[in-house]
Amino acid sequence: MILPGNGKVVIIDDQLTEAFPLMTLLSQEKVPFIYFQDEGGDDLPEQPLKNIRLVFLDLKLIASERTKDIISAIVSRLTRILSEDNGPYMMVVWSTHKSDYYADLLAEFDTKLKKYKPILIVTLPKSTYLRTEDGHKVLKDRASLTKINDVLKTKLSKKDSIYPFLFWENLVNNAAGDTTNTFTSFFEFDSKDWNKNTKNVLYKIAKAYSGKIIDKTPPDEIRQLKSALFTLNYSLIDGAENYISAIGELEELKGKVIENSQANAEFSAVVNNRLLISDEKEKGLIPGNVYILDKKNLSTDKAGHYRTILNGSVNRHMLPTIFKKDMLQDLKGVKGLERKKKHDKFVDKKFSEIKKDIFDRGEPVELHVSPVCDYAQNKLQLGRILPGILVKQEYREFIDTRHLFNYASPIFTISKDRYFLLFDFRFLFSMTITQLNANEPEFRVKQQLLTDIQIQLSNHINRQGVIFVD
Repeated sequence: MILPGNGKVVIIDDQLTEAFPLMTLLSQEKVPFIYFQDEGGDDLPEQPLKNIRLVFLDLKLIASERTKDIISAIVSRLTRILSEDNGPYMMVVWSTHKSDYYADLLAEFDTKLKKYKPILIVTLPKSTYLRTEDGHKVLKDRASLTKINDVLKTKLSKKDSIYPFLFWENLVNNAAGDTTNTFTSFFEFDSKDWNKNTKNVLYKIAKAYSGKIIDKTPPDEIRQLKSALFTLNYSLIDGAENYISAIGELEELKGKVIENSQANAEFSAVVNNRLLISDEKEKGLIPGNVYILDKKNLSTDKAGHYRTILNGSVNRHMLPTIFKKDMLQDLKGVKGLERKKKHDKFVDKKFSEIKKDIFDRGEPVELHVSPVCDYAQNKLQLGRILPGILVKQEYREFIDTRHLFNYASPIFTISKDRYFLLFDFRFLFSMTITQLNANEPEFRVKQQLLTDIQIQLSNHINRQGVIFVD
């Protein structure tokens, strides 16, 4: 059993003595937790928590015996503790009242609590593990704690695909702690100047990211902080990768990475959207921003410019193979020179039709590809813009990516449709900062995809060639 080691476990029980065995078990497993007890809900957070992964829930949280009131109390607590976008979590019903209220709770997860529905609900009857002493429920014996642990392992394993993600979250949490330790331990902790010196460390790493712009007067404190945190991110990634590299044999993680042959191209595009595309629409000079142009308002010259991109991108040599059946029907009975003329005419027609279809069904776009360091250090004088087309996925087979000036991205989803980005590096141009700031981005390509595009672009520009005699 792999449990969240980053404080993402919640216990909801109005009786501390009845919750205590869970607290003991989690403490033994080195799992931090958050406990809510107050019958009136006065101890609930002002803002819902995010990314909770395990909830222990007692069903009867108030004195009332009315089912409606009891379920209402559960709904009130879960909606105040969990955010609507909390993500996957497992629930353990820790109660003596399963037969009375459990079915009503399950029904509620299909109505009012639909957005808070866990990926798995299991039950642990308190009566199996607790006994009454001086009017309070307490653990029967030390063996009961082991039994709880064993039952949890068995029941939670029904959704063990979550384990690698919990393991990774724990790993990142440890890497973040290591990063903090690295950058706060340059000076002795008992030094009277430790606080001042550590602030200077933050200044140094902020300047490493943003350069001299960090020293402007008056200082932009939020920018300074962001710059320092961006630098810490680089160290965090390296630390997390070290943890991953060090993973040995872990029985609980075996058999979790399995291909599902029923998963289709549409699903792959959805995954690529999470990997490569950000829906954040932050206006400004951020490299990676993608701007969609209004085709109706494009000048004739600019529309022609985008159509020209397709001239070097559509693979006309593949058209006879793709449309082989139609072409053979068109050439049926035609021989000699006339056959070649008709063949070429057929290819030319298909070439024009495909280009028109791609443009009509796609969207002209502009991608901001300026170096991230220029943006971070406020050195942008002009924005480097790469024009391209957002192309429907079904046209991918027509695209020729053998040329160094062509770039076709992996397929991803935008508004539930599948697309890829098509660029021609020969059409790179610059835009003023004023023009760039006036544009509204539709989405942003994430750093990994942006870096790949920039690398391919630089390869196209910086081709030395070799002078030799044959």
